[in-house]
Formats: sequence, structure tokens, C-alpha cells
Amino acid sequence: MTDRFGMPRRTLLKVSGSAALVALAGCTGSSNSGGGGSSSTAKPLVVHDTVVSGDAGLGPGQADCALTNRFYKGQLAIFRVKIVDPSNDNEMTDNDLNGVDVKIENGSGDTVQATYRSPPSDLNGKGKYWIGLWHIPDSFPAGPVKYAIEVSGKDSKPVTFAVPASELTVLEQSIDDVKTSSG
Repeated sequence: MTDRFGMPRRTLLKVSGSAALVALAGCTGSSNSGGGGSSSTAKPLVVHDTVVSGDAGLGPGQADCALTNRFYKGQLAIFRVKIVDPSNDNEMTDNDLNGVDVKIENGSGDTVQATYRSPPSDLNGKGKYWIGLWHIPDSFPAGPVKYAIEVSGKDSKPVTFAVPASELTVLEQSIDDVKTSSG
């Protein structure tokens, strides 16, 4: 199933619905002095993410920018993220958010900073995404990759939510080995 942006829907956090919801809490400006609690509001957001391949010339049936969950060591993984405000069905852009980061939680411990932009090919007019590029280190262990997406609002603390480890897997072979054997 895909959404209106052409991205597959995936549940990242079980809630009442088929999309991932995260609450982005922002302070309303009241101070926390003398034991009184500060007031805050939570704004639920829907988060869609996909991972596509970033290296052409891998051999028959393996295309650049193809939706996949299996990557070789040394390959480029491209994270595409859309954040949607369900109250008005509007996309959250760089005007609305400070940023989106993809945090690799095992292996390298890398943080991939996503930028809000159009992909090289506009994906049939689907518009802009939060896009992060991760060159998988040759030393990264083979197996499932645990990663989380962190969303930072303009006036709020970052909110992080995990993606199931089975959604992205690094294979034992390196990208150079595959290119050499298919060339």
C-alpha cells in the first residue's frame, strides 16, 4: 500500500492506524520555576521512510535508486523520509522542522543528516523528501541494521523512533566484489 506521495506505508510505532505517528512536543513558553510544571503541547506527525540503492552498474536486475532492504558493504544507501502533519495532511518541510537525522544504532554508530530536497530524478513529480546518504563502511558487520529516525522541530526537543532491524540488511559481500564479478 502506498500513500499520496507514492511511498510505501510502514508501521514504525504501533498506534491506531497503519502509519507511524510520533508526537513532537514543543514548549509553549511558560517557565518552570519554583516547582510548577512547564506546559507543553504534543503535535502528532506521520513518518514515512524508504531506503533505496545508490550505486548503478551492479549487474542484471539491480538498478540505481531501486527500493531495497539488502545492501552490500561499501554501497550507498539512500534514506528518503516524509513527515506529514495529519491534522492538515501537509508535508513538514525545512520551514517547519530543524532537521531529520537517521541514527545507525549498531555497527558504525553513524548519524546521517538528511536534507530537504528533490531527488536527482523527481520520482515522477512526487516532490521533495528528507534525503540522507549513507556509505556503508566496508567494516560494517553483516546482518540486520538497527536504525532510528530523529525528527527535530523548530521549538521542541528531538523525537526519536526506531525502525525494525529487519528493514535494512547488510550482506557479507562488498560492492566492489559484486561489481567485479558482474563486469
